[in-house]
Amino acid sequence: MDQWTLSKTFTSDRKAAGVVDGTLHSLRHTFISNLLNEKSVPLPVVMELVGHTKIETTMGYVKTLDSQLKQAVEGLAL
Repeated sequence: MDQWTLSKTFTSDRKAAGVVDGTLHSLRHTFISNLLNEKSVPLPVVMELVGHTKIETTMGYVKTLDSQLKQAVEGLAL
């Protein structure tokens, strides 16, 4: 299946499921962020799983979770 067909199929299935927004690329962001943030998979392993050759590329996909920000601030001794 080529990329265009896969994208059209995904969009059709997403709409049929009642999901308003989302793309295959947004799933890539979610996959990478979840592996790093929630499963604590090492960055080099994630990088290899998604086919990146530079860690900087993989880091560009990572989203910081609100819970991580809260935990970081709560850990401060003020």
